[in-house]
Amino acid sequence: MAVSLSIFSQTNVPYYKWSDPMTFQLSPRPRITGYGYYSDSLSKMFDGKTFYVYNDVYYPIESWADYYLWFTKAYYFKFEDPQLYEFYYWGGDDHGMASYIASNKYKDKYYPSSIFVDFRERPIKNNRLATDENFLNKEDEIEAFIEKLKYEKENDIKEDDSNKKDGPEIFIKEDFRKKEFKKEPTNTKMELKDESTPKRKVDQSSPKSQEDKFTPKSKEDESSPKRKIDQSSPKSNEDQISPIRKEDESSPKRKVDQSSPKEKNEMK
Repeated sequence: MAVSLSIFSQTNVPYYKWSDPMTFQLSPRPRITGYGYYSDSLSKMFDGKTFYVYNDVYYPIESWADYYLWFTKAYYFKFEDPQLYEFYYWGGDDHGMASYIASNKYKDKYYPSSIFVDFRERPIKNNRLATDENFLNKEDEIEAFIEKLKYEKENDIKEDDSNKKDGPEIFIKEDFRKKEFKKEPTNTKMELKDESTPKRKVDQSSPKSQEDKFTPKSKEDESSPKRKIDQSSPKSNEDQISPIRKEDESSPKRKVDQSSPKEKNEMK
């Protein structure tokens, strides 16, 4: 990938012109470019269009929307959650794309472009592209910025060379926008869960055992004193529960005369 240096005047871009090819053509060239091996051949095949390469995929650059899609991919380590820009691009959301680039989502001080972005009736909280404070206006600053990008890219995760293709793969915007957007995990704080936060333990026991855990127990606590249940016959239970009708064996007994009435008369 080639990185070129260019110094042009600055221009003002309304946010709603972010995807406009004419606005891009009338703007200063970006400081960072990404020409690849097949860029010239593809440009001849497609009526002079510019193609930048990232990871063997060639991106046609016709607008600032296209340029920053390529830039967020090629230098993703410069952004917080770069796929957020891709989501706005997929939806054709000019305000979303422009506000993402102009915000603190871009983590470097200097930008690869020298354009002002005007948000007009839809202002954003922190527009870093409202002034030239973050532009590279001096040759030594531009050279230092380019060298810094080269160094950071070389020391970042290497691109996968295992699936090298015989010919160039071309990114087709229309086909991309027809597909369902699927956001893949990225190595950012927004995407990855914090492993340091306490996790709720999930009970993987059977539904029956879980039901036993969460429903009140009908049995008494095993640790509490137990009431002894008499399992004897109903009659014996009745004797235990109802008042005792038989006289106590230890108490004096009243003698019952069991003789016949005739014998009683004779005795008298």
